[in-house]
Amino acid sequence: MAAGALVTAGAALADAEARASIGLTAARVLRLSGDGTGARAAAMGGLAACREAAPVSPMVTGALLRELATLDWQSGCADDAIARAREAITVAREGHDGRARGEAAMALGTALRTAGRAEEAVPLYEEAARRFASDGALALLGKAHNNLGVCHYLTGRVEAAADAWREALRVAEITAERDEQVILLNNLGFMYLERGAHGLAERSLDEALALATDDATAGLRLGVLGNLADVRMQQGALAAARECLDAALALAAARGARGDVVENQRRLAELLLLESAPARAAETARGALVEAEALGLQREQAHLLRVRGLAKLRLGHVAHARRALEQATKTGALAPDSLDGQQLALALAELELVAGDPARAQTLVDAAVAALSRLGAAWHADQARLLVARVEAQAESLGPPVGTAVVERAVDLVTGGTSAEEIALHTVALALEACGAEHGTLFLEPTPAHDALRVSSTAPGIDAPHDDVGDFSQTVARRVLATGTSVCLQHVEDDAIVASAESVVAMHLRSVLCVAIPLEGRFGGLLYLDSRVHVGGRFQRALPTVERLASLVGMALDRMRLTDRVASQVGLLSVVSHELRSPLTTLLGFGELAAADSAPGGGPHAATLVGVVLEEGHRMRRLVDDVHALGRAWRFTLDKAGAMPAGLLLEGAQRRARPAAAARGVHLAIDIEPGLPAVFADTERVQQVLGNLIENAMRHSPEGGQVTLRVCRERFTGQVGERRALRFTVEDEGPGIAEADADAVFERFNRGSRPKGSGSGLGLSIAQSIIHAHGGRIWVESRQPGALFHFTLPLADRSPIAE
Repeated sequence: MAAGALVTAGAALADAEARASIGLTAARVLRLSGDGTGARAAAMGGLAACREAAPVSPMVTGALLRELATLDWQSGCADDAIARAREAITVAREGHDGRARGEAAMALGTALRTAGRAEEAVPLYEEAARRFASDGALALLGKAHNNLGVCHYLTGRVEAAADAWREALRVAEITAERDEQVILLNNLGFMYLERGAHGLAERSLDEALALATDDATAGLRLGVLGNLADVRMQQGALAAARECLDAALALAAARGARGDVVENQRRLAELLLLESAPARAAETARGALVEAEALGLQREQAHLLRVRGLAKLRLGHVAHARRALEQATKTGALAPDSLDGQQLALALAELELVAGDPARAQTLVDAAVAALSRLGAAWHADQARLLVARVEAQAESLGPPVGTAVVERAVDLVTGGTSAEEIALHTVALALEACGAEHGTLFLEPTPAHDALRVSSTAPGIDAPHDDVGDFSQTVARRVLATGTSVCLQHVEDDAIVASAESVVAMHLRSVLCVAIPLEGRFGGLLYLDSRVHVGGRFQRALPTVERLASLVGMALDRMRLTDRVASQVGLLSVVSHELRSPLTTLLGFGELAAADSAPGGGPHAATLVGVVLEEGHRMRRLVDDVHALGRAWRFTLDKAGAMPAGLLLEGAQRRARPAAAARGVHLAIDIEPGLPAVFADTERVQQVLGNLIENAMRHSPEGGQVTLRVCRERFTGQVGERRALRFTVEDEGPGIAEADADAVFERFNRGSRPKGSGSGLGLSIAQSIIHAHGGRIWVESRQPGALFHFTLPLADRSPIAE
């Protein structure tokens, strides 16, 4: 019975459920025959019958709602489709029908997928598959797995898509649905083709072709032949590709499939380009373009304009090529973030290269390489890199090295800096400009006289690429600091160790550049740059420039440190001469008095005067000893350093200080966190630091007070240059440190605004130099009353930077 007759018969029935059932049957027949309007009218009539004489079977009502949802998404009404499918789920739930709930879930999944919400569709298809499997509905189970594979493919989960399609294929083999098997094998082949897995693609498509041998699968055979031709072209098997295209064109013509004829003529034009026949390619594309316009095939129009533009370009007709490629762009049919869009971007890059604008070509091709890498289109990404090489070669032939202007500006900016931080900021900014990275960091290791320095920045217009702008690839930085050899990875995939590093994976890095900074006769720092997108050839071209910047900043900092050291030594001589003059004057004066007092007829105070002379002599000796110790600290090396248990260091310091503490009436307490690892330390020098801090603490503590020695783990954040370490603390109960003195207590000869005792003011400066030489840091915290002096030492199993 014809569908129209079904509708007429159904309308004449008095029984609402019968009318609803006939409306459902008519809607399905009309939809499959291509009459969407008639199908919608039949389904709406059936649904009206359901609502007119409720209750009608939930199975019929749900099926009508699913049919309407299908008609809605097929006509582009995604929101209506989603609403219908949700209503179908409600009806199925009320009817306690597991299979109907599965069909409704699949209908909602399809509505969401066609609305661009594939991620939300995944759990719905999974639910449908579970229900169909439980009910033994194998045909529906296969469709659920197929749709699930499509969603995984659309969301970039290639392996999950392949698994779902293979599961659907097993079901189709059990049910002997040959057409479904062909569809699934073609899906797998196309996915492998896009990702450059040519062997897997060829195997899947050959299997599909072997199954698509009858009239029922002729339309599917067309799609398989086209995809197989693409595989052959990418493999370079051009003769085999032509055989596939000849067969596809003949089959399409025999079936009257004009759209398939256009698609395969476009493939033929691309094949002619590969065969170095641009004139024939341009003519073939032109003829297919006329037919595509007549059929309203916008995507094929855009592709044909792209192919025609490339053909004209290779014929030397640049103006014609530009016009064709601009028209392809204006169609808007090729989404910029898709494989199709990136193929057009590469054609535009080739146009700019031929037109003599390598800078514009570089921008386009770099972006295309990054996008193709994100899409997983390996073969197309490789082709893009070949174009990158052409762009770089032309850029080198047209002008000076990329960094000439940058280095010229660096000479003024870096050498004119007034502080290490300012120099570092200028250097990072110039390096970012030179290489096109998103993020950069300059790091200098601590020395006996200088704290570690870390400055990070991002390129203009770029948001912080990581959770913390100071984050970095620890693997790369370790390698550079250990060897002094630059690392330049335009594609981190080129280095398996770097590509698999936890930090690189977590930060989604695609390109990394890192060079060592020569400082004070060694590699004392690094200039590090990275990007979350592939930068093409810019890193390699900029490497000499970045290395020159590193050398320049090293020289500038060397000069600045040398200047500071000379000024410091001049100041030291001035202070030492002043400090020595005071006890010397006292010695001379009291010596003369003692001589007079001990002469015949002299006074009775000779013993007292000699005592003063001795006291001042001892003070003078302490001053000379401290100056000598300071000089040794400046030249301090770690030749005698090794692994040392932290608890033993504190216990040794407590034991040495106990007699002096008892004499002053001060209690020495000790607090050691359990299970601490060993630290890297020169025991003698660290004991010198602890002794100085304990002496200061006891001197400022009241009688009966307590000085506490502690050691615990230091918090580790993983930033550039950070080492895993333990924190040592010396805490007293004295008057504390004035806020104005807190930053200056480590300066030489500084005894604070409330000096107590006869110290020289050099002890904390010496302690700072020793701790810096170990790669640690030292600082003070005032609680008023009380002061806490902290310092850190790296663990014995240490590395140059954070791990």
